[in-house]
Amino acid sequence: MTRSKTGTRTARTRSWAQVRPVLAFFRHFLLALLLGLGATVQAADVPDTVDALAPSPQPLGQHMRLLVETGAPQSLAAARQAFASEQRPPVTSPVLELGIGHGPVWGHWVINNPTNQPLPRQLAVNPSWTDALDVHVIHPAGDTVHWHTGDALAGAPYLDDALGYLFEHSFPPGRSELLIRFATPDPMIVNVQLLTPAALAQQAKFEHTSYGVLYGFLAALSILNLIMYFGLGRRNSLYYALYLLSFVAMNLSYTGRGMAWLWPEAPYFQRYVILVLMVLSATAGLKFAREFLELDQSIPALGRSIKWACRGVITWMLVMVVFNWHATAVCTAFLVSGVFSVALVPIGALAQRRGQAAAGYFLASGIASAIGLSATTFSVWGLLPFNAWTYRGVEMGTMAEALLLQLALVHFIRAQMLKRLDAERDARVDALTLLTNRRGFLEQAEVARSVAVRHQRPLAAVILDIDLFKNINDRHGHAMGDEVLVKVGQILTQLTRSSDCVARWGGEEFIMLLPDTDLATAADFAERIRCALQEMTVLAKDGARIQITASFGVAQLQPGQDLEKLIIAADDALYSVKQSGRNRVAQATPA
Repeated sequence: MTRSKTGTRTARTRSWAQVRPVLAFFRHFLLALLLGLGATVQAADVPDTVDALAPSPQPLGQHMRLLVETGAPQSLAAARQAFASEQRPPVTSPVLELGIGHGPVWGHWVINNPTNQPLPRQLAVNPSWTDALDVHVIHPAGDTVHWHTGDALAGAPYLDDALGYLFEHSFPPGRSELLIRFATPDPMIVNVQLLTPAALAQQAKFEHTSYGVLYGFLAALSILNLIMYFGLGRRNSLYYALYLLSFVAMNLSYTGRGMAWLWPEAPYFQRYVILVLMVLSATAGLKFAREFLELDQSIPALGRSIKWACRGVITWMLVMVVFNWHATAVCTAFLVSGVFSVALVPIGALAQRRGQAAAGYFLASGIASAIGLSATTFSVWGLLPFNAWTYRGVEMGTMAEALLLQLALVHFIRAQMLKRLDAERDARVDALTLLTNRRGFLEQAEVARSVAVRHQRPLAAVILDIDLFKNINDRHGHAMGDEVLVKVGQILTQLTRSSDCVARWGGEEFIMLLPDTDLATAADFAERIRCALQEMTVLAKDGARIQITASFGVAQLQPGQDLEKLIIAADDALYSVKQSGRNRVAQATPA
């Protein structure tokens, strides 16, 4: 019992040692996240108007006044009148998050062009999943420009693959009004930017580069894991590849790239694809955890719970898609995503506590994933400030998680390779004497015979049999017989060279193959071993002294002779000794 507890503590120590190298990473990750959260704190004095000449690269939420629709949809005139009749304070956050299922809202800004020339600018409106988006610009002269779009429309007009919805407009001198109506049953987020052409190009370059790195990195890991699955049959590699690919597909969907590139004419598909992929990504991640940590074997109840929970959630999501229960699907997808974001941590902690291989890496990756996914999920829900750090937290967390899980997979594969090597070694080693067994001897001896034949060098074989070994077992027990075998093995190890092949041939028989040794030298060597064994005694439990003697047969490899015939020749010589009185060395007569 004491040894078992000590082994468990040692396993836990090794597992925790896997976590320590990544603790510094999490300190930096959390610090960066906190700095990102703190970046939402702006100066108290914010101008009422947006300067079109030198617009801030930050979102325009703090310049916005907000109107929440109640009842029937409001027209532009009604919304404008409501803003004019009531002094509404500006929103205090650059990005406004109102959570899931919020009603339509209007945002109002004043865009001031202090020059006497029109200023070409780009309005960037996010997120891309907004169902209906109506953008109105009212010039000082009273003329109005209107754009209508949203992912509920086929083709999603004005949708850019990097920056959301883009509306190019030239603002005339003076103060223009900007009114935007947002309507979506998905998480309501108001993120509006006014960009100069240079700022637009710089931001688009950053978005394309960063997402290119993300997709390339995750695609490479997915291909690697698919190769491992098809090449090695590792199901956890398949589930991890599916998890990564579903995450990439989900990211393409909620960033608008899927709608812009792949399914622009399928608004109903766009309505559900993000939600379905959120569920598929979470379930694939849980299935990977179940396979990687071998929960079905180590914690069967937890493994079964994960299996049926994943099946149930996927089935329920498909039912909601078929019956178009969109509001319920939104709540389900975000609930599943939120649960998944925190479930990997206790699962990894439980596996680590049980001392499972690579569980420390898995726990660290679960913490990275939970931090990133929670930041994105809660920012979209409106529970955290929405900014570049929180919104893209899931991407940073997934990349950190992927790196750590690859380390875990490498550790796991290395452990499996070591187990295989140990098993192969055990298959060639006699468990009692720790000498090579018959199988291992034949593999080594065939190589030695080939070398001897190629270089025309002598090669000899020696077989010994412990005399009257059955009497030792009968009189003193099998435990004492085993001790005699161990002692004989130790003597052979001490007296042979490192180039000699020594093995337990079976029962009380041992065999040696001696490279660069002729028949006479091998016979002399066998005689030295015979004398050493004869001088050795083993003390039995009853105090009796057991004298050991052995009989030897020696043979030399002859031209054209294979290994089997060499061993048979030595065995025939041994048989002649046993028939004529034992405890001596006999040489095989060359044919």
